Order: sequence, then C-alpha cells, then structure tokens
Amino acid sequence: MEALTYAVLALTTNPWIAGATMVLFGVHGVVWGSAAATVRQRVTSAHLLGRVTGTYRLADLGGAALGALLGGLLASTFGLLTPFWIACAAVGVLAILGWKQLRHTAPAL
Repeated sequence: MEALTYAVLALTTNPWIAGATMVLFGVHGVVWGSAAATVRQRVTSAHLLGRVTGTYRLADLGGAALGALLGGLLASTFGLLTPFWIACAAVGVLAILGWKQLRHTAPAL
C-alpha cells in the first residue's frame, strides 16, 4: 500500500486523487500500526516488551526523520518527484524481501 501511495502521488496532478490516496494511506497506517503492535505484543516476552517497543519506535521515528531529511535533499537536488519514485522503489523492494522472509518464519498466532 505504501509503495502504491508514492507512485500515485508522483503520477497524479489531480488534487482529489491525491487527497483520496492520502486518506487511504491514513487508513493503512492505522491498520498497520494496530496489526504490528498486536503481533509484537503476542510474540514478545512480557519482560522484554518495553525494550522491544522502544526499539521499534526508535527505528520507526528515527527512520522517518532520516527519510524526511534525505527526501528534502533529493528533492532540492533532483526535483520534487525524485523522492516519491525512490521511496516507491525502496518500499516495494523491502516489502518483497520482508514478505519472503516472514512467510517462512512467522509464528502461528
């Protein structure tokens, strides 16, 4: 969903399509956040849950901050659409690699 969001935002000039895409991305964020937290809580020992959650938040928010910085640098150097296309490709590749890995290692819930 995230990779598709970047592609649509890079391709469209219609504000209604961009707005609808952002609404869908917001719904995706809520669903992802709930699912990720549920899985993380179910597979993590109680005595490690705080550390695991803290590490997850550091990676999530730290990655967002670094991505915003890098996206700004790319946009100012190569144009506004460049960060969208790079994010689309990077998220797509990571989703494929992650999906392959999780298919073989996911615990039964």
